[in-house]
This record gives sequence, C-alpha cells and structure tokens, in this order.
Amino acid sequence: MSNTDDTVNQPAGPYEGFGGKVGRTFAGSESWWPERPTPGPDAPNIVIIVADDLGFADLSCYGRREYETPVLDALARQGTRFTDAYANSAVCTATRVALITGRYQYRLPVGLEEPLGQRPIGLPPEHPTMPSLLRKLGYRTSLIGKWHLGAGASGPSLFGFEHHAGLLIGAVQDYFSWSRTVDGVTATSTTYATTAQVDDALAWLATAGPRWFLQVAFIAPHQPFHAPPAALHHVELGESPTDDALFSAMLQALDTELGRLLAGVDLDHTVVVFIGDNGTDRAVARARRQRAKSSLYEGGIHVPLIIAGPGVRAGRVSAIVNATDLYATLIALAGGDEGAVDATSLTPYLTDPVAPPQRPYIRSDQFHDPPTAADGRTIRDARYKLIDFTLADAELYDLRADPTESQPLDAADPAVRAEIDRLMDALDAQEAGE
Repeated sequence: MSNTDDTVNQPAGPYEGFGGKVGRTFAGSESWWPERPTPGPDAPNIVIIVADDLGFADLSCYGRREYETPVLDALARQGTRFTDAYANSAVCTATRVALITGRYQYRLPVGLEEPLGQRPIGLPPEHPTMPSLLRKLGYRTSLIGKWHLGAGASGPSLFGFEHHAGLLIGAVQDYFSWSRTVDGVTATSTTYATTAQVDDALAWLATAGPRWFLQVAFIAPHQPFHAPPAALHHVELGESPTDDALFSAMLQALDTELGRLLAGVDLDHTVVVFIGDNGTDRAVARARRQRAKSSLYEGGIHVPLIIAGPGVRAGRVSAIVNATDLYATLIALAGGDEGAVDATSLTPYLTDPVAPPQRPYIRSDQFHDPPTAADGRTIRDARYKLIDFTLADAELYDLRADPTESQPLDAADPAVRAEIDRLMDALDAQEAGE
C-alpha cells in the first residue's frame, strides 16, 4: 500500500531475526505443517477478492450509502458479513503475509516493515503458505493482481501460486498504463487495470479444471484517484471532480468488474471471500485524516470481510476476527488440517453467525525503519483496545462506549491502568510464545 515504488527484485536474504518487542521470529517458530489428505468431492472452489485501501466504514453494506456497490451489497446479504474484522496491519504487505501464511507479521521478515523499498527481503522460500498447502490438497492455484511480497519477478511461483498475472510492486502510477507481469515476464498494459485483472482471472478459470483456488488482489481503489471508463460507473464527475467523487467512481468500477468475475464462476460450488487489506486512504476516508490508512486506529485496520458460498448461512457476525484467520478457515473448508500459529478458523460462524467467540484477542502491528509516530502494536478484546505506540505512551479505548476512539481512557485511573497492564501482558505473552 505504500505509494513509493516498492520494487523488490532480489531473492530473500538470510534472516537473522528482530529483537525487542518483536523478539519471537520465524527462526523460533514452527516451520512445517503435516501432509494433508486428498480433498473430498464436496471441497469447494475458493476465490479471495482483496480490495486495496478499503476500510470498514467506506462500503454501502457497512453504512456508507453514498457509495453504490450493488454486487458487494448482494454478496453481503447472501453470505456472512463480519462487523469486527481487522487487518493485522495498517499497510499492505503485512496483511498479504497474513493471508497466505496465517501468521502475524512480526514473526516473518517481509511482513514487519513498510515500505519494502529496495531491500532484498521476502518470505523465506521454505515457508508453508495457503496456496502451497492447497496444491497438496489437489487444487490449482492462481494469483491475479497485486503481489507486493518481494522475492523477485518469480516471487508468487515460489510460494504455491502456479500462475500469476498482475503487479509485483505496491501501486501503479496510471491505471491506464502500468507494468503487468505474467509468470515473470513484464510488459506495459494499456488495459484499465481493474478490467485487466478480471480479464486475467476469467482467462485462467477457463483452464483451471474442477478444483481451484484464485486470489484476485485488485489494485483498486488505491490511489491515484481517477475517472474509470464511463461504462463501469455512473458517478457524475464534472470538469473538476473531487477525490471523493473519483473514489466513488473507482469503487463502482471495482464493483462492476467484480460482478463480471462472479458471473463467470460456478457459485453453487465456490466459496467467495471479500476483504480489504487495510483502512481507506486518508484523503477520502470517513475516519479522521490522521486515523485512516497507515494508522493503528480503527480507520487504519478495521476492514470489511464477507464470506459467501455453499453451506454459508446469511447473517452478521460481531465477534472479533483477524485477516490471519482466513488461512485456517479456507484450509479447513478445503478438507485440510488448519493448524497455523496465529489463525483461528471462522467455520463455526459460517453456519451459526452467533456462535461463541473463537478468539480472546486480535492484534495488529506497524513498524518502519526508522520508527514513525504511527508505529506500534495494538491488541483488542471484545470491549477494550490498547495501542502501544513505539514512540509515545500507550492509549486504551473502550470500543463499546467509544467506537470512534474519540478520547483515550485516563491511564491515571487504577481500573484503566489494570486494563492497560492486562492487555500489555497479553501482547508480551504472545510474543514470548505462551
């Protein structure tokens, strides 16, 4: 999600671990999962749709009615809509690490910091990933769209994706002229990026066979804000459109193309997941400017999550869940062993939206080198949220009473101090492997 040119065209170098608060590293955690059985005939096809820079409060089905997204609205009505889903970071790369590994990013070198810049870091090549495990279960696998996890032009193929068509870096400068890489070969595309990604997805699906996993990581609605092709939206833009109007048009274009994608899928045998990778860009977010994307406040990490498909009950889930949980969920739906360090399967909620909570806490992290004022780690339970800033005092919020985090609780109050200590201990225990 960085707006810099986050090109990483070298293999991951040796990883020596991080110290301090993020002391538990890849080297100190489990490295392998057991072999999985062959999937049964009822194992579904799976498609994950990732929207780039789209937070919880900026979709019609989550309350922002001025943004018209009828396809997503229908998906939300037909499936399970999670109201308290969180990205594990306020920026892009870390969330994408979590989606395919089921791990919080502080355990892995590529997921810790943003932007990646020119540093030769990436996922360790031997690390299990969702697509690699799904391949063992008999699935064909493809990534269409944005990769942004380093390790060079063949990066996606190293981690279980048989096919990749899309963007290796973090963003495009022009949706109408951008660098499209297909299985390691890069050329300039002049097809509108959102349209090209659906074209590529449908082309792959035509050859995928009876059992497949597809991740469509859209570039949209990430900046630059622009007017999409007129056929994809009906927003009145005028001669000098605002960023809000352009964002609305981009979101409509994404929704229109998503409808075209889903029309090409056998929905009776396919689980569809839609998630945002982090909060909405601060220029257009409903959240306050400094509390949108790139912040650990709600506007930076609270994201939409919808799951629909065969056997999924329509409903609303208010339990706290994390992006890491999709790893365990989709492996379980495919018939495999979900065992991942930081992922908890959401399958109980798919048949019973009011099922008991599956997690006591969720966490998110953000780190830069050198540190910034927005950096730190956050943890929340069903009521309280602690933000432990790297360069400032921690803040505690009661999200039931103050869902917009308008005022931190008074740390001088003994009861508040006790909650701060409790959540800080939970963070530290997690990093210590307890």
